[in-house]
Amino acid sequence: MNKDELVSVLVPVYNVEEYLGKCLDSIIGQTYSNLEIILVDASTDSGAAMCDEYAVKDSRIKVIHKDAEGLADARNTGLDNATGEYIFFVDSDDWLNPDTIEYLYTLLTEHNADMATASKVILELNGKENRVYWDNGRKGEEAVTVRTSDEDKQIRTTATAWGRLCKKELYDGIRYPYKKNHEDEFVTYKLYHRAKSIVVSNKIIYNQNSRADSLMNTGFSESRFHVVEALDEKTLYFDEFMPDIAYWPRAQRCFALAAIARKMKKSSIEDKKQRIRDIKRTVKREVRPLIRQKKLALSVRTYFRIYRISPFWANLMLLVLKR
Repeated sequence: MNKDELVSVLVPVYNVEEYLGKCLDSIIGQTYSNLEIILVDASTDSGAAMCDEYAVKDSRIKVIHKDAEGLADARNTGLDNATGEYIFFVDSDDWLNPDTIEYLYTLLTEHNADMATASKVILELNGKENRVYWDNGRKGEEAVTVRTSDEDKQIRTTATAWGRLCKKELYDGIRYPYKKNHEDEFVTYKLYHRAKSIVVSNKIIYNQNSRADSLMNTGFSESRFHVVEALDEKTLYFDEFMPDIAYWPRAQRCFALAAIARKMKKSSIEDKKQRIRDIKRTVKREVRPLIRQKKLALSVRTYFRIYRISPFWANLMLLVLKR
């Protein structure tokens, strides 16, 4: 292994003083030590001082303090200041296994790939650990696959910005959209399209905190429609460059709209009944051609069929499947 190659570890930091120490300790303790650790901090809690304290203790750490302008802006600031050959994002409330970066670097270089990622553990709000394997088609924690086709890269690999080691050149000319939630949905598919191959492993290498105030666990806000905007852009991109699998972002859009309607139902916005009706009408119309798309999983097509008849029963089906 050539440990002379520099890996830029980019950490957006914002008001996570409770978790930050564990995150940073897990990074500076990596078995792959040739790291450039860039902390992009916009904290108003003690996290800002913690970043500076860690920079004093470890010369590999560079701290950039700036005003809070969203996660996308923090990611872009990290990218603009990174000098390594590889990029690795870590969210500041998560933590790594000791060999995370070494393991991904080994996968990437041994398979001559442009990107490597592996599986994660989610620490749920109830304290339980939920193991999420990226490659459910192959059992065993050490199962490794190399994905080269657009279908495998785009449909069978998740969109998260964190937890993947990428060649820095993949980001040339690509940045995250300013002040948009779901910023990774705007970008990751472009990285996959550029990557000639992606290595995916079932080994657990990343630990994710599920927080009550996270985007996934909070209620409805208008910014939830950012993911629909991202998927609209993604659909246009697929139509142009990957038309054979352009059904995929369309299916994702239907799922996203249905999820927004569920969140909206629990909100107190004045016009929610009409807006929910409009969303359901849109989903029922847009799933019609997808029901006949045999490349979609049977469970997805079944959900869409049920949704056209009754969104209530379709959502109940989702709850049962998640259990």
